[in-house]
Amino acid sequence: MKKFTLAVAVPKFGEPSQTWVYRQLSSFDRLRTRLVHWGPAKNFSAQRPNLDAVDLSDGADPIFNKNWSKWLDRASHLRDQNFFAPNRRSQAHLKRAFSNIRPDAILCHFGHTALHVLPIADHLQVPLIAHFHGVDLSESFQRNRWYRWSLQKNLRRFRSCVVVGSHQRDVLLELGYPEERIHLIPCGVPTELFKPSDAGFDRRLRFVSVSRLVRNKGVHISLRAFAILAERYPDAEYWIIGDGPEKGMLTDLRNELCLNEKVKFLGNLDELSVMEKLTKCNIFLQHSLQVHGSIEGFGVSVSEASSCCLPVIVTPVGGLTDQVVDGETGLIVPEGDPNAMAAAMCRLSSDTKLMKQMGESGRKRMRLFYDYKNLGRQLEDVILSDVKAGYRNVALETKQ
Repeated sequence: MKKFTLAVAVPKFGEPSQTWVYRQLSSFDRLRTRLVHWGPAKNFSAQRPNLDAVDLSDGADPIFNKNWSKWLDRASHLRDQNFFAPNRRSQAHLKRAFSNIRPDAILCHFGHTALHVLPIADHLQVPLIAHFHGVDLSESFQRNRWYRWSLQKNLRRFRSCVVVGSHQRDVLLELGYPEERIHLIPCGVPTELFKPSDAGFDRRLRFVSVSRLVRNKGVHISLRAFAILAERYPDAEYWIIGDGPEKGMLTDLRNELCLNEKVKFLGNLDELSVMEKLTKCNIFLQHSLQVHGSIEGFGVSVSEASSCCLPVIVTPVGGLTDQVVDGETGLIVPEGDPNAMAAAMCRLSSDTKLMKQMGESGRKRMRLFYDYKNLGRQLEDVILSDVKAGYRNVALETKQ
């Protein structure tokens, strides 16, 4: 049986927070995949050294042009109103690069990437599937008028749209995108890797967060909540996995709250190390916030923690309400309220039976609905359907 070729476009290669890209690619067994990108990430993480990848950065400008020439580029796209389309020089380079791959379809991660690659997909006459994640249907859409105008004008030119949360589906429906072409397929978790283990578990009460250290992840709220809990549980610890621009502020806050010995910043870790750390913890925290319009798409680390049998404490922001069943797999607390979060932390800490029940229910839910292989197959089905529909249309046009 012939394998169709899928080009998978991502803005940067090796983003530590985007392990879902490589999980998706590894779950495809009916497609031949080629990853294309615009250079390595600033905090490059070589998680898949054998990945077949094409670097476009040598001959093409970045998707986000921050030079003065962006105004000339925008003026050249007044007619099609796709202000994220590449300029002529970049477009020529991208056409050559993608033509060499000879894709039957192009999957673009993030709306910005999809708009940038759209002229190439039109040139090659292949379907383009836009995979939205979070910022591209929240903060960017609200605050960047050039992106908003481009998406509103060109959205229907995407053959299909994949979203990771039901709130994103609602946004696309409001924009008039056909419901039958929207596919809700969250980022999955390898449940066979992320599973509970008693190895090295020292029975100490330990909380954990895994995220980029940015404002909308609300780690500063979790820190304040932990400070309240630590008054009642002085031996408790809080591990923070990840890195980002707020690390300095968070370190200062830890010192200010006199939590130096209790709170540990562990930095970016590979997925195996993340799994090992999760299995040594009791409760997972993610206090996501809506900041400048940014809304959480899907909490990958929340699913990883649930898969490891950890009860989770989250806020009712974005896709987290799809993932967490309040009172069953975890607790949902009001956004921006450290006292409410501390109360939830104390409730679980004082009831080991409830902690265990929620953890086991969370793992069951992850295995049923969020295993990456099953979700990867769903995404593969969408792509194959679009490819075959395209070839059927070509065949019909040829006959006519």
